Amino acid sequence: MKITNNHTGPLGLPDGTILPKGEPTVVPGWDQIKKNTVVQGWLNAKILTAAGGDDAGTGNPGGEGGADKDALITRAKELGIDAKGNWGVPKLQAAIADAEKAKAGTGNTGGEAQS
Repeated sequence: MKITNNHTGPLGLPDGTILPKGEPTVVPGWDQIKKNTVVQGWLNAKILTAAGGDDAGTGNPGGEGGADKDALITRAKELGIDAKGNWGVPKLQAAIADAEKAKAGTGNTGGEAQS
């Protein structure tokens, strides 16, 4: 199942999958994730849209998500991550999530804690 994030920025799903804005993304385990209350709210509000068959993420790992992996590698490099071509989608998603968290926290270095 491919899920598209129609929000103004990236969204994180309960399983840790990061959905980039406007890019249809294959989400393994979608049948379970879509049961989450917050995810249901996003679907009802059209923040997320689902397209495709009843794919529960049991497809060919590393094969059918090639375009999505390329997009993740591009995003990782934009964030300064030295992403390798042999990295899997979960590793790329985790590295991107960590980099985005770090980037969001760079404005607060805690310097004022010293007296």
